[in-house]
Amino acid sequence: MIGSIRLRSVTGFAAGILALLTIGVIFVPLLSHQDPLSIGDVLATRLLPPGSRDSAGNFHLLGTDRFGRDLFVRMMLAGRVSLAVGILGSLLASAVGTIVGAIGYDNFFLLSGALSVVTIVFLPITIRDRCISIIEFPGM
Repeated sequence: MIGSIRLRSVTGFAAGILALLTIGVIFVPLLSHQDPLSIGDVLATRLLPPGSRDSAGNFHLLGTDRFGRDLFVRMMLAGRVSLAVGILGSLLASAVGTIVGAIGYDNFFLLSGALSVVTIVFLPITIRDRCISIIEFPGM
């Protein structure tokens, strides 16, 4: 009972964080006063620390990069790409899974053999890639 309450609260907290990030990714670049891709007065706005204002009075929550672009707005703009890739990947995986499942329900023996071959071919490649990533990047 206590474990399920804890799980629900953690799930709700994670869903809330995801909702806030999604809202930020969608609305921050639209409401920002700065264009995150433009390079303006580089000398006056470059490498500002987090929480500072530039000479024009614009507030930079995470500071600016070496070209004077706002890092928070750029991060939210990049989050749009990540969100789009995640949603499209989920939709594609759902579509492929539904099609394979429907074919497998109708032709079990044909699909069973084909999926066995795919598993036998691709599983060693996946295991090899995991081993290489562990050896080359041990902290990840």
